[in-house]
Amino acid sequence: MKTDRLALVADDEARALAVLGEIVHVQREYMREGDPQRMWDELLQSLLRTTSSAAGFIGEVEWDRRGIPSLTTRAMVRNGLWGSQATPHPDVGLLVSQVIAEQAPVVIDLGSGPDAAGSSGPIGAFLGMPLISSDRMVGLVGLTSPSASYRPEWVEQLQPLLSACASIVESLQAARERSRLVAELEQTAGFLQAVINATTHGILVVGPEGQIESANPAAHALLGSPPGALLGRPVLDFAAPGDLRAHRTLLRRSLTHGIAPDSPPFISTVVSFSGVSRPVDVSVGQMQLDGQTRLVLMLNDITERLQAQAALARAAEILDATPDLVAWADPECRLVYVNRGGRAMLGLDQDAAVEGMTIQELCSDEAEGLDIAIAAAQSSGVWRGEVKFRAATGGSVPVSLVVIADEAYVAVLARDLTERFEIDRLKEAFVANVSHELRTPLTAVIGYLELLREGVLGEVSPDQAEALEVMTRNGDRLLDLIGDILLIGSLDAGGVPTSSPVDLADLVGDVAADLASLAERKSIHVTVSRDESAVVSGEENELRTVVSNLMGNALKFTPEEGRVGVEVTTSDEEVVLTVSDDGCGIDSDELEHVFSRFFRGDFARRSEIQGTGLGLAIVQGVVQRHGGTVDITSKVGVGTSVTVTLPSRKKGTK
Repeated sequence: MKTDRLALVADDEARALAVLGEIVHVQREYMREGDPQRMWDELLQSLLRTTSSAAGFIGEVEWDRRGIPSLTTRAMVRNGLWGSQATPHPDVGLLVSQVIAEQAPVVIDLGSGPDAAGSSGPIGAFLGMPLISSDRMVGLVGLTSPSASYRPEWVEQLQPLLSACASIVESLQAARERSRLVAELEQTAGFLQAVINATTHGILVVGPEGQIESANPAAHALLGSPPGALLGRPVLDFAAPGDLRAHRTLLRRSLTHGIAPDSPPFISTVVSFSGVSRPVDVSVGQMQLDGQTRLVLMLNDITERLQAQAALARAAEILDATPDLVAWADPECRLVYVNRGGRAMLGLDQDAAVEGMTIQELCSDEAEGLDIAIAAAQSSGVWRGEVKFRAATGGSVPVSLVVIADEAYVAVLARDLTERFEIDRLKEAFVANVSHELRTPLTAVIGYLELLREGVLGEVSPDQAEALEVMTRNGDRLLDLIGDILLIGSLDAGGVPTSSPVDLADLVGDVAADLASLAERKSIHVTVSRDESAVVSGEENELRTVVSNLMGNALKFTPEEGRVGVEVTTSDEEVVLTVSDDGCGIDSDELEHVFSRFFRGDFARRSEIQGTGLGLAIVQGVVQRHGGTVDITSKVGVGTSVTVTLPSRKKGTK
């Protein structure tokens, strides 16, 4: 027994010496910064030899933020040192997990030979030892033996080698973490530098002596310098002469005492290399580097912004000077701005706030459909019409309104029509009075001419009769002109005509009879085709004027022995009057002007055909006031056809 005890002691001393030798070898390899994998392989081989193990591994343990470990194998020997194949025992994985969970050595006899329960190979014992550094498990060593059992005291003997191994693992982990952090910092620095280089704002880093230490491309472009030319230059070299003194004081104070966190930006002027001055918005920040304060200046060229502000100011002055109302609102029609002219138009105080008001609130109760108008403008871009705005002093103001809108705003332009309406009223009153005053004596003149022609006041010679005929004819023309002027004034005044049943077929018959003598004098063949009843709603005298003007024009512009056709057709929905001729026709360039007042075509002027140019204008006005339409087609040398369509009396009546 004593001999065995001495042998064990000798064996332990030899193992201790071997461990010390391996420690020296491992540390030497680590200090040489050689191949880490070779170092791990040699370390594992030493552990296998020292413990007479057949197989084993060295693994590195890393912990995530949730405290869950992951094991990475750094070195492994599967074949035994004596050539036997070491097949993993099914319980080895559980034993490795036990070492990690307990962070303590595990020494266990697994059993060997074919009779060992659960054995799948020549593995008799397992030795698992954690690698602990700074009270943290950084790895583990697992060893297996085919037959011999491990002695627990070996753990203590191997501990110096394990501690050295743990320190090396921790150092490698720290080195990898440093490399990762450096890579992240380099990536972040590269990203920030790319952002700084890409920004359109000029950025300058100013050192403790006021010199420029760094400048991005935008700063070089702003100051008109080639790349790198700004570095080392005093930043005050680019200050405007008038700002130099104030900026020198600000720079000295900022570098000495720092910048307050809430320091607002300020507007200054920089002078480029070429002497060009530019207004800039300057923001100042600070950073500490090598224990000294650096200033970070961000320069934003505001030339275009100031120009835009000046243009807006001029536009605002123009808008305020115009007497028309100019306002704009947000997409929900809440007012943002109303000019001075608009405030004066509506009687609003010039300093009264309009925020919160809507466009609809500007309108009086008489202005219907403004919501529809705004919706139409938001859909198509613009709407035009006439409404009435509410005056702050009471009453309403008639306006000509234009609404312009898109997804971002609604603009309103309104012109006061009060003066125009008053002028129109006075004009209509003047025309009516003058026409009445002209018609009264003219009627008396025509009456006395008729008495003279009939010989009531004495016998008339043939020459005198001819003169009286000319005078009577021109008196009738003048009377018709006065009637046309009165009717034009009535149409301008608007309103709805009286709604009484009028048979258009009967009117055509009456007018055809009245004009029969004119047709006979020119040997013009007139054909009339009409339904038995063609009733419309309206004012009979106005509709008679329509038929008379159309048939009269056809006879005037049709040469002798020509043809004029008049047709009246009716349905449940409408009544259609068509007057056509085979006369001279109308040139295509003139066709679009025939409904204009006082327009007379070139042929009419050259042929000296009498007329005022009001006939078709009156026809269009009367027909539109009766809810109808007028269409005209014509071809020079072929003839003209005019079609009037009116709603039938049967439509909508009870």
